[in-house]
Amino acid sequence: MNDLSLIFLQLYEIAILSIREAFRKKFVLSVILMSVLFLVIDFNCERNFANSTNDAVTGYSIDLAITFFVMSFLNMLISIVIPSGLIADEMENKTYTMILARPIHRMTYIMGKILGVFTLVAGNLVFVLLFYSAINAAKNNIPPSVLWKSTGFMLINYFMLISLVSFLTLFINRTAGILGSLGLVFFTAVSNLSFLIAGPMKVEPNIWRDIAYWSLPQFGTIFLYSISFIASIDWDSKYGIYTLYHSSVWIILLLAIIYITFNRKELN
Repeated sequence: MNDLSLIFLQLYEIAILSIREAFRKKFVLSVILMSVLFLVIDFNCERNFANSTNDAVTGYSIDLAITFFVMSFLNMLISIVIPSGLIADEMENKTYTMILARPIHRMTYIMGKILGVFTLVAGNLVFVLLFYSAINAAKNNIPPSVLWKSTGFMLINYFMLISLVSFLTLFINRTAGILGSLGLVFFTAVSNLSFLIAGPMKVEPNIWRDIAYWSLPQFGTIFLYSISFIASIDWDSKYGIYTLYHSSVWIILLLAIIYITFNRKELN
């Protein structure tokens, strides 16, 4: 077996192990149950909502938007809580020593954790979307292809968030991983929206707002770009395409920092 095949096999094994560890946590099962519960409630409420609007198309679009919001929120929680818990638990209990005692590179170990959580998030998304599509097929509604497209673009947000949480947890602690990432998501979402509405609303230029937008992760822009496939939003869509490249650079930067610093980190 060549080196590349061995690395992929190690990544797969660590990712599967991480998924199993995640499912031992009640939080993951709670999120999945909340997703199912929301879909059941949505199934019973959508028709009443559409009738109250006197417009089935409008009611269906709003239902898609609400579903997108709920799915995004729940998967963001998984992307923040689970990687911080998995990494912090292994650092505190020193169970990582059993893995790193084998000929496994430290970056392979961390990437396996990140890919495991990302697979969990993507799997939850597919499960919810398939369930939602089946409900719509039963009600003879239009297949929610735009919802699949919107949630697909959000995957880059989740991967970037998982990488950020892993970095903060690894080099500071569990609390920093959770609160730091939540704070950054909230701040960047507000600053992104402030920047994006400045043009249409003809707000005066602000250098600090521009610096924050172009330098920090663009969680808010990705969310706005994703939901724009469902709802009509007055904004310059070129920023949506740009933010995919911007976020890719941030992911590469985070992984590079983890690679450099984790190799030099003293592990007791």
